[in-house]
Amino acid sequence: MAKNFKLLYPPQGGPSTTATSMNQTDWKLCVLCQMDTTEPLHCPADSKRSTGGSGYQTLADNLLRFSEIDGLPKSLDMSRLDDGEGIESTFQHHRAKWHDSCRLQYNKTQLTRAEKRQTASGDTEGVSSRPHQRPRRLVTNTTSRPSTHR
Repeated sequence: MAKNFKLLYPPQGGPSTTATSMNQTDWKLCVLCQMDTTEPLHCPADSKRSTGGSGYQTLADNLLRFSEIDGLPKSLDMSRLDDGEGIESTFQHHRAKWHDSCRLQYNKTQLTRAEKRQTASGDTEGVSSRPHQRPRRLVTNTTSRPSTHR
């Protein structure tokens, strides 16, 4: 049985070829993954809310905290996200966009979990941070009495 293959050029879903090095960001792509996919991009600057653009501050703060605990993947170089005025300012200036699925990797919940993992791995004695708890016993009444409640 013959197999059919389809050659795609340029490769779809791969890293951008417009960014000439790992230290440059193609601002037309997702700032987090730098991938060109079919998933739509979200831009906080396009928000119609009065707090439009506040998503930049939240993401910038979370990325900095992830960076402090070594919780970022090697592929996400923080230096490419800062033009010298701070990450939030750089995001606003370039109208940064991201995939919702990429953004979810750096939300408050994921940050809290990463911080817990780091503090748990910081236990040098191998002792759990939770005290040992005895298993609960299930006590059942072995005598059956007729119910007097009606």
